[in-house]
Amino acid sequence: MSDKLILWAIVIAYMLFVFFKGVMKVRKIGSTDDFLVAGRNVNWFLLFCTMGATIIGGGYSIGAIGKTYEWGILMLLVSTGGYLHFIFSGLFVAPQFRDAKLYTVAGYFGHRFGEKPRFFVLILSLLFSVFIVAAQMAAFGTVTAAILPDLADSLHMLQWAILVSGIMVVIYSTAGGLMAVIHTDLFQFIVLLAGFVITLAFCIPDIADSYNSDTGKFVPSRFGMADIPQPQKFAEQLIQDSNSVTTHIRSHLDKDEINAIRRVADRDTSTSNQRSLIVTLNKLLDEPKLYDSTAFARVNLTKQTLERLNRNEIQEGRDLRRLNLSLIQDAYPEQISRNREISADFFKVEGGKGWLFLITTFLAFLLGETFAPGYATRYCVGKNIRETRLGIAGVGFFLAFTFPVILFFIALFARIQFPDIDPQQALPMVVDQLHNPVVGGLIIGALLMAVMSSADSALNSSTAIFVKDLFEHQLGWKDKGDGRMLLIARICTAALGLAAILIAVLWSDIIGLLLFTYHIWAPAIILPVVVGALWKKRSAKLTQHIFITMISATVLTLLYRGILSLKTNFDVLLFGDNAYSIMESLDPAVFGVVVSCIVFVSLRFLPKLIPAKKTE
Repeated sequence: MSDKLILWAIVIAYMLFVFFKGVMKVRKIGSTDDFLVAGRNVNWFLLFCTMGATIIGGGYSIGAIGKTYEWGILMLLVSTGGYLHFIFSGLFVAPQFRDAKLYTVAGYFGHRFGEKPRFFVLILSLLFSVFIVAAQMAAFGTVTAAILPDLADSLHMLQWAILVSGIMVVIYSTAGGLMAVIHTDLFQFIVLLAGFVITLAFCIPDIADSYNSDTGKFVPSRFGMADIPQPQKFAEQLIQDSNSVTTHIRSHLDKDEINAIRRVADRDTSTSNQRSLIVTLNKLLDEPKLYDSTAFARVNLTKQTLERLNRNEIQEGRDLRRLNLSLIQDAYPEQISRNREISADFFKVEGGKGWLFLITTFLAFLLGETFAPGYATRYCVGKNIRETRLGIAGVGFFLAFTFPVILFFIALFARIQFPDIDPQQALPMVVDQLHNPVVGGLIIGALLMAVMSSADSALNSSTAIFVKDLFEHQLGWKDKGDGRMLLIARICTAALGLAAILIAVLWSDIIGLLLFTYHIWAPAIILPVVVGALWKKRSAKLTQHIFITMISATVLTLLYRGILSLKTNFDVLLFGDNAYSIMESLDPAVFGVVVSCIVFVSLRFLPKLIPAKKTE
């Protein structure tokens, strides 16, 4: 049985196993509370795993490794912000949700601040829920394209990926509600985390071997476009030279590879053709019979090449690739830059992008998804306050101090092995490099199921928003214990899921709408929730100030986005270049949260600082 067949058999078997585990939970659903909040009977470990699986979707796995491949240590630092807010939520916010037996963020605003803020959050929640479910469904196609780049240009295949995966999510979410979601998350989180740890274990020896202790730097072990400063001239030499070493190297190339090199030699130096040249060179690195004493007789071999040749054992794998790379570098010293090192910016704290970029990007990660509906639902499901704190704050601590480090070293391995690839291909290329179909199958299956976990969480929280905030609270529909509201919840889940699949298949720019919802969510939500968690007093004036803050922050954030949009889409400039440079480095969500803080502080404390006018 081929490695590819084993890999995909494991992927399909794993996905079907998780799917049926979710569907079987239908037997334990007897009420809307079972369906929407898993009966509020989830222990800390299940809560830990379901939060972890929800967090690590496509963005915090493939996307995060891709960015780490680009930014290096900078991404390691800023991505911790995406986990830190769970520590605060677990310690201070989630216990209040659980104690009040809430279901949604809008319910919290009603509980803490009254009807006006609750209604405003309901509107935001409805917008947020519809777009985020569609975006998570669309992520199936994005992740499939990243894992299977050969299918990335096939629109129909990506649409089928969205359709099949989306329907699986809709079926088990409709059957078992949040209880099904949480129990499938248990397997998804454990397998995904184990997959990344095993991948890291495979990568570490290669990373250590690539470290040059004399210079204190890492040296890539494959060719990249930066290694060939004059690709057209080098391609000409490979095609035209008749010397023994070039003739020998050509004998290891097939017709298509020679034609690809010829296109570069004929001055067609497009990026795709240059990449074909690099791919051909890197294929030679795995050739066991590349070295021939007669062919390389006239080549001035370096000391490091001779040392590798003089080893008595048969060289294969990593050692073979290093020998062949050194041989090719020796054969064409004028055409290939030798021993290129990874950029120093990769190891700088601010990544060579400046401290302002570091701070604003960290804040964007910290604030972007804080108190999002999919996370807030989990605040409500613990057995008690203690289990809730342990599960949510625990996963925040654990992921913040482990996961970015794991991803950094996997990305470093990708930089060493594949110095010139699309960053989004970093993780799939590393998995392929492992040459282990079992590990590869588990990782690919876990990545696809991680996206499913994010999608089913969004779908469940959206159902809770419609059922509890809209149908029951606003429209006055009551749960009379006859199963009617449970049926409505299931219908709502199925309808929302199918609508999201349709939007994801037909609407390619759904990610733009998702960013829009994030940008208006954070400014309106974060400060009031923090105030509610830390400020125990209640008053009509506080509610008024919170409501004004929410409206002001939302309106000003929309205005801020509008000014940036005028420049980007219509080339309309309202300010100077320096102003736009600062604005473009500040995420709209961060801007909005800063505005909300300024407005709230002004409303609360400025009147106390202004002396009251004396009356006659």
